[in-house]
Amino acid sequence: MCRKAVIVVGSLGLTCGWAGVLMAQEWPYYPAQEVLDRGPGDYLAWYKLLACVILVLFWVRTTDWINRDTFELGDRIDMPAQIWNPIAVFAFLVAFLLAVSIPLFAVGIVLLFLAWAAPLATYILMRNGRVTDEQKVLTPAHIKLWLAALMSGRKRKQPTDTLAAQEQGPPVQLTACGASETENQAHLIMARQSPGYVLVKELIADSIMRRATRIMLDYSKEAVDVRYDVDGVWHPVEPRDRESGDVLLAVMKKISALNMEERRARQEGEFKAKFGNGKYNCQLVSQGTKTGERAILELVPEKIPFKSLDDLGMREKMRDELKGFLANPDGMVIFSSLPLGGLQTTWNVGLTATDRYLRDFAAIEDKARPFTHVENIEVFPFDGAAGQTPDSVLRTITLREPDVIVIPDFVTGTAVDSLCEYSLTQKRLICATIRAKDGIEALLRILALKPQQPDKFAATVTAVLNQRLVRLLCETCRQAYEPPDQLLQKLGIPKGRVEVLYREYQPPPPGTKKKRGEPEVCPDCGGIGYRGRTAVFELIKISDEMRTALVSQPRLDVLRRLSRQAGNLTLQEEGILLVARGGTAITELQRVLKQ
Repeated sequence: MCRKAVIVVGSLGLTCGWAGVLMAQEWPYYPAQEVLDRGPGDYLAWYKLLACVILVLFWVRTTDWINRDTFELGDRIDMPAQIWNPIAVFAFLVAFLLAVSIPLFAVGIVLLFLAWAAPLATYILMRNGRVTDEQKVLTPAHIKLWLAALMSGRKRKQPTDTLAAQEQGPPVQLTACGASETENQAHLIMARQSPGYVLVKELIADSIMRRATRIMLDYSKEAVDVRYDVDGVWHPVEPRDRESGDVLLAVMKKISALNMEERRARQEGEFKAKFGNGKYNCQLVSQGTKTGERAILELVPEKIPFKSLDDLGMREKMRDELKGFLANPDGMVIFSSLPLGGLQTTWNVGLTATDRYLRDFAAIEDKARPFTHVENIEVFPFDGAAGQTPDSVLRTITLREPDVIVIPDFVTGTAVDSLCEYSLTQKRLICATIRAKDGIEALLRILALKPQQPDKFAATVTAVLNQRLVRLLCETCRQAYEPPDQLLQKLGIPKGRVEVLYREYQPPPPGTKKKRGEPEVCPDCGGIGYRGRTAVFELIKISDEMRTALVSQPRLDVLRRLSRQAGNLTLQEEGILLVARGGTAITELQRVLKQ
């Protein structure tokens, strides 16, 4: 129950209670009315009314505090607002209605006082038993601070040095993961006692505000170099001293259920963070190096910010073609990209665009690497760490005869054979992923798994979608320039089709006078010149000639030539379209295509 709801419910309840009394033409009959003398005027005793008003004001103030306190701490101390707000609100409202009905004021006011004090005292006692000493309320130290602030005539503002570690620094909430619930809670409590806890919060808040998705900490003997991955490019930031870097990493390892003392062996773990409106899965990897240790922290948002293929940057015509392949009753559609190329996002958004409510979807994936997060797709996991492969669950799935089978990683050639056989005989659709530089290489990488029946794979595959992530020019500081004819000719852009191209901001030569009011650094991109990324897509539609080559001449040059003959555009040609529209710079496209 939110703060507004508390006020609204309380006000309505009290108004209804008083209205019932005021609207009555006469007092209800009670046996005691014959004994008690009410006086000739039927007046209200002001001191009794004042006592009720004071109790109501105390109740409003303390209930509002419970609401705010449970919002901040409730989930962490297992005292959620959903339980304690109704207790504080409705216990007092029920007591109020009873109090105004009882003719004995002393009984009514005592009942009202208990309805206010009992839930409040119970909440405070339980709360104080689950928080640190600095967070406890109505203790001698807390009352002393409150009285000192009251005597000074100023609103009390709690000094930073009296706050618990989790309350200092930016408002980042950390949650331990990787162990049992009890162990995670113990790890988090231990981490909060370390000065590195606040440093972790500061590091995460700073990286998120700078739009970084990964943080790299390189430990040497005397210092820690820090770099942020912003839009796929590493940028150095201010280094740290070794002492603060050590306690920072120790805290992250602790709340990830890793060994804090281990500085050489590779370790992988995870914890969660909440900052502002965003929730993140923080994936930590540490590994010893020649100079010391390297740790990389990846911040993975829990909610995908993209809802459709248009949001990813896919052209309308290509989007319609891809949806057509995904709507086919049979065949195989392959999604591919380089590592860290946004493949998982495109995979999930692409599957979201399918008719999952009219067709039965089943997914096969390693339980240690969950990949598919789409509603109405049932996931059948296998344990890759125990030596299992997709083949171990394929028979179970095929017996159910789903309309579509999605598999993020073939793993084995036998899985390729089985799925192709299922698609050809049962007329079902297969969706898969694989890591590759382009669409043609994706086909050859599947053949490299050595399926026993490559001809069936060639007959099944219908399309390959490949992508690269390209940084977008900052629209605030990008610079337009007139391209020379030689550049347009090299790019394959007809003369006169494009009047200007754009590039990242170029600082003026030294000594040039800055324009009045011009900021030193672009406020939108922080001086990087780029802000955000989009995908450049390549959609390979498999022709009959390409199917023949996959069986007889599975070579890169042959398949690329046949793909061009079939009218498929390359990644470079798709990227040039983005350059011509002013979305990115030629230098950025060249950087990405060289990967």
